[in-house]
Amino acid sequence: IQWDLFAEELSSSPFPLNPVGSATSQNSTSMDANSFAICLAVRDDEDIVEWIEYHWRKGCSKFYVFDNFSHPPLKALVQSYIDRGIVSYSYTVEEMKPNPQIFIYQQCLSRYGRLHKFMGFIDVDEFIVTVDNNTTVPSILKNYEHLGGLALSWMSFGSSGHIQRPNGGVIGNYNRCGPNKHIKSIVNTKYTIGTTTNTHAFKYKQNYTAQTTGGEIVLSAWADKPVYDIIYINHYCTKSKQDFQRKKKRGGGAGRIATDAWFEKINRDFNNICSVLTMPSLLKGL
Repeated sequence: IQWDLFAEELSSSPFPLNPVGSATSQNSTSMDANSFAICLAVRDDEDIVEWIEYHWRKGCSKFYVFDNFSHPPLKALVQSYIDRGIVSYSYTVEEMKPNPQIFIYQQCLSRYGRLHKFMGFIDVDEFIVTVDNNTTVPSILKNYEHLGGLALSWMSFGSSGHIQRPNGGVIGNYNRCGPNKHIKSIVNTKYTIGTTTNTHAFKYKQNYTAQTTGGEIVLSAWADKPVYDIIYINHYCTKSKQDFQRKKKRGGGAGRIATDAWFEKINRDFNNICSVLTMPSLLKGL
C-alpha cells in the first residue's frame, strides 16, 4: 500500500473537516449534527496511519488521538492529518491509573463530546466494516439516532499464519477470523453520561441504552447474539506473531497483559476463511 498516494488525495477529499477550534460555545450551534468522531488511546503502533485513512474514508470527520507514552511519539506519523484538521493529537502519560484507556475515554468524551453527534471508542487494531462498501458510517448512524449508542459486534482475527509482520498494512493481509460476542460502542453524545468499568460499554441517561443493529439491548461488554448484517468491527487481535510479541511487551491499553497461550487460543478459535478488507474509495459526501 502506497500511503504517499493517499496523502496526495487528502486535499481534494470531499469529507468535511471539523477542527476543534471552530467551536465557540457549548450549545447545539457548535455541533455538526452529522458529525462522527472517534476517540483513540494508542501506544507504539505505526498502523495508525492506515487506521486513520480507512476510517476517514468511511466518514469519520475527526479523530482525537491520545498517544499514551509511545517511544518515539506518533505525532510525526499523523502530522499531515493534524495539519488538515482531521486529527487532534495529545501526548499523555497515564501509567499509574488502573485502566488508562477508560480514563482517556472519559476525558475525550468530556472535552469533545459536545462537538459531535456520534462518538466512537475503538482501538487501532479495530476497523469498522459496513456490509455495503459504498455506505459511510454516519449514513448508517442516522438510523439509530434514537438510541443511547450502537453496539458493534467483533469479528475477531488471529495471525492468519503470519510469523513476521507482512508488508502492505493490516486490512489486506489477514483472512482468518470468527464471530465474537464482544462489542465496541459508538455513542450518541446527547444521551451519554460517561464510561463504565470496561472499555466496551458506556453509561446512558435514563430510558436510553445501547443496542445492536438486531435490536438487542447491550448493558455490558458483549451481546448474546453478534450481528453482522449492516455494520460491525474487524478486530485484528494479534496481527502477526512479531506484532503480538511487541504488543505483549508494551501491554494492553486496558491494563491487561497478553500471553503466548492467549495468542494460540485466538488462532484456534478464530480460524475461518474470511474476506479481506480493502481501502475505501474517496466517497462524495457523507
